[in-house]
Amino acid sequence: MNLIGVILIILVGTVYSWSDPSHVIIYMIARKEIGEAQTALVDRIIKEMPQDEVNYPNPYEVAMWADDIKGSSVDFMSGYHYYDQLFCDGIDIKKVTALVDEIYNIVNGVIISHTTIKYRPPYPYHFNARFEKSFALRLLIHVVGDLHQPLHTATRCTPAKPECDDNGKKFAINGDGLYTNNLHDLWDKAMGKIQAEQRPLNESAIARYQAIADQIIKEFPRSSLQADLEIKDQWKIAKNHLDIAINYAYKEIKENEKPSEGYKNSRFEICKRQIALAGYRLADMLKDIVFPIEESL
Repeated sequence: MNLIGVILIILVGTVYSWSDPSHVIIYMIARKEIGEAQTALVDRIIKEMPQDEVNYPNPYEVAMWADDIKGSSVDFMSGYHYYDQLFCDGIDIKKVTALVDEIYNIVNGVIISHTTIKYRPPYPYHFNARFEKSFALRLLIHVVGDLHQPLHTATRCTPAKPECDDNGKKFAINGDGLYTNNLHDLWDKAMGKIQAEQRPLNESAIARYQAIADQIIKEFPRSSLQADLEIKDQWKIAKNHLDIAINYAYKEIKENEKPSEGYKNSRFEICKRQIALAGYRLADMLKDIVFPIEESL
């Protein structure tokens, strides 16, 4: 079975699942930033996959495409969602048994996908890159968001867990009322404060997500994040988010206990800031598609 067939099978089984609102909201912020003409170009490239490829019923759910195809059949995609920078908490790094993938990680996922949509393959690789650019654009829209979730760029290692905690997934919490039982998922769900809508998203759900995106823009305008946005080195960005994980995600919370209201409220502010920052960064990358699609592909 070819790659298209694999992707088709996976998508059929996963498109009608529960959405991850943060990714949609990040993409909505980016789309608002780049304007109508550039948004139209992005949408055209998104649709450049072969006609047998499953397309989404609205322009926003493509933000979850990289999660939709993630799985054993397309295993390399799983690595592009994480970068396991080690947070050694009371353990000598020499005793850590976790392996850090220096190739299939989120930083390279952002770099490779951005490079693919920004440039035509150089000589002698002048092939028809329509599939590759659509694939890369779909990936970029998602992994820029993941890069800004601190527990996608950090994993905590302790004497009790020298293999580390799998980006917080093995940091158990009492998630009573939050529909989660681990720290990673708590951050993925933005402290449980943004309700997920069933997919496919209907007009009401899209409007609600857009209202949240507009509110986040109001609270965290681009001008307030300019110093961060001037950082273009993706490895440095990942290091900054490791610092957020160490200083905020893993602080003031204990394993197997329920997170306090103070923790959830203060960390939700961080989540909103990271969503805004990811939206602006993604917009800047999407603006790099500067040629008409007929000339650039």
